[in-house]
Amino acid sequence: MKESQIPFSIHTGNLKRMILIVPLFLFGFIQGESHYFAFEKLDLEQAMVKAEKEGKNIFVEVMASWCGQCKKLEKEVLADPRLDSLYHERFVNLQINGEEGEDGRLCTIRYKVTAFPTLLYLSPEGKLLGKYVGVRTVSQMMDYEQIHGRN
Repeated sequence: MKESQIPFSIHTGNLKRMILIVPLFLFGFIQGESHYFAFEKLDLEQAMVKAEKEGKNIFVEVMASWCGQCKKLEKEVLADPRLDSLYHERFVNLQINGEEGEDGRLCTIRYKVTAFPTLLYLSPEGKLLGKYVGVRTVSQMMDYEQIHGRN
């Protein structure tokens, strides 16, 4: 049987194209992944100490692992590199699961969290400066930074 008669075959030319295209596709896919908003690996008390020492306020995303709106906020809003840069300059940033652990219980009770995501802006002493429930836009988050961030 001739090569052109084989019903499904990879011709040399097609194979060469695939070898060139696949790495480009993978590189593009990897490069196209969204930016990740890096939260501090601290509990609330540690964040207060750090915020006081650095002269910053605290931003907290109170979330739940099952919360679709929380994932949307993280993927579509917090992933914006401009927001990430600005928030890391002006805040100590925490992500706290409102349904787990001591910090989760503390946040939901102390700051009266009733839905996820809830965005908290706190002073270094833990005083509530602002509270917003639900997904916000990058523009809204930038405005909140202006209101609740420290210079």
